[in-house]
Amino acid sequence: MDATVAGLCSLFARRGVRLRGRTVLLDSDLAAFYQVHPTAVRRAVRRNRPRFPEEYAWELTAEERRAVFGAGRETNRRGGRRPLAWAFPLPGGALLASVLHSSRAITLHIDLIRSLAGPPALGAAQTSPSVQAVFEILRQLLDRARGVEPKPGRHSSSPLVH
Repeated sequence: MDATVAGLCSLFARRGVRLRGRTVLLDSDLAAFYQVHPTAVRRAVRRNRPRFPEEYAWELTAEERRAVFGAGRETNRRGGRRPLAWAFPLPGGALLASVLHSSRAITLHIDLIRSLAGPPALGAAQTSPSVQAVFEILRQLLDRARGVEPKPGRHSSSPLVH
């Protein structure tokens, strides 16, 4: 499974369960995806609780746990109680990448930011003179709409300066 937004969406499609009317992944599934221990997921959420409102992450109730896992799975092999699992809808699962420290989480976080930011902007060195002229005209139009007077000597070759 690749550490991209598409990989995370694919995991939700394959392993997601319905809770509270939403498709969610459990902390153990996300831990496997991000290559961390489930305890690290729960710890990261507890330490960063303001980043995870109730609609992005919640601890399963006892009834939800029985519905997901079945009866008789409340204890671990050594007789102690298992911690209640956490449920994450897709936004919470993606947000988790920002607080985990695995290389896979970092890769997904960067991929997510890149997908939100769009293609990289062209630098001035990569922009042709004709594109620069279009940007200059747009700048002048914006300045004129704001009521800003052009500086002396500036825009002298532009068709918009009267």
